[in-house]
Amino acid sequence: IGTAAVALDLNKKGNIVITTAALNNTTAATITIPMTADKEGKVLKIVTANGLESIAYTVKDGLITIQANKAGELVFVDNDATVSDIKKSQYKTSIEKLLARGIFTGDNGRFNPKNNMTRAQFAGTLSRALGLNEVKPENLKGIPASAWYAGHAGALADLGIMGVNGKNFN
Repeated sequence: IGTAAVALDLNKKGNIVITTAALNNTTAATITIPMTADKEGKVLKIVTANGLESIAYTVKDGLITIQANKAGELVFVDNDATVSDIKKSQYKTSIEKLLARGIFTGDNGRFNPKNNMTRAQFAGTLSRALGLNEVKPENLKGIPASAWYAGHAGALADLGIMGVNGKNFN
């Protein structure tokens, strides 16, 4: 993945706005900002033309390091992601963190921890974890353009991470 210089502005709400069109799934910018007390317990997202989206970031030693591959407004939102079926799971805390970041999305208020993950769910999860922009799938047999995971599969196929073997998306 390449790197890009980006323009950063502060809007009237005090949020950082990334204002460059040079970012995409193969060109990203690394942005580091301090973690302040008012951000504790909140989740970082990015507001784009598509709405509120996940963005890849880490928190370490009081700093938030963001891997941005799309322009938009960085916002901190309350962690309000909940599912009803993980209360007894030994992985409850980790699942809740991934739900909060939008990496896991759940299914009608449930996480279904005992079910196998489908290829479509994996594509969506990996794409959101990497903060990728959805891409219209080109030449991906077996994926309807209207499928909820089509843009995620297209982004991963563009990067050579997932593709189609014969007629099966894998």
